[in-house]
Amino acid sequence: MGTRPASTPAKREQNGNLVQPAPQVIELMRQYRAEGKTYRDIVAQLDALQIQTPRGCKWHPQTIHEILNRSQQEQT
Repeated sequence: MGTRPASTPAKREQNGNLVQPAPQVIELMRQYRAEGKTYRDIVAQLDALQIQTPRGCKWHPQTIHEILNRSQQEQT
C-alpha cells in the first residue's frame, strides 16, 4: 500500500506527456539532495513551502525519487 509497483506506468496527461513539476521545483529538489537531505526531508520542505504536486496532491518520498531519477536520465 502506498507504493506503485514497478510495472505501473507513471501518470500521464491526456496527450500522453508525463506530468512533471515545474523546472524550478525540480531544481529545488536537486539542490536539497545536494545538501544531503533525504527524500522525506524534501517532502517536508516542499510541504513547508506549500508547493503542491502538478496535480495538487501530497508529495511522497518515492515521487521525489522518481522525479529526480527521470530528470537525471533526461539530461544524459
